[in-house]
Amino acid sequence: MNNPTPVTIPERQFAEQLGLPAERLRIVRKKVLKPNEDYVQKGKELHISEGGQKTVLNTLGVNSEVSSLTVSDYVMIEVKKCVRNPRIIMGIVVGNDPKKLVRCRVHDNVKFIPGMKLNKCRLVFEGLYQFEGRAPRFKGKW
Repeated sequence: MNNPTPVTIPERQFAEQLGLPAERLRIVRKKVLKPNEDYVQKGKELHISEGGQKTVLNTLGVNSEVSSLTVSDYVMIEVKKCVRNPRIIMGIVVGNDPKKLVRCRVHDNVKFIPGMKLNKCRLVFEGLYQFEGRAPRFKGKW
């Protein structure tokens, strides 16, 4: 009897289908998937098997349909302070606990001021967001 070869997909392509940053999928893979069983190394790429894909979807709390993840999961963050690191700002997620500060990666924090609202921020992992828009043209003004 011939065993059919398991269908695998490159990790980067799977992340794109899910609409997740590759970093977040990598974190989930390291926590829940087993090497050589749920994913294998092929050349320079990692390929995730069907079983591994189902495990990731269950971990993320999503149905087996990938299309349900393509919905935009952007949140709005209000800037509270700019820190010494020029790539990070501290802020709160609008609509959540106003006392819980989160970090948000930006290209350069020079032109951001407290009170500005960033509406294209995507969760990378717990407590860290990535701003996916353009920086302000002038300090404090879009």
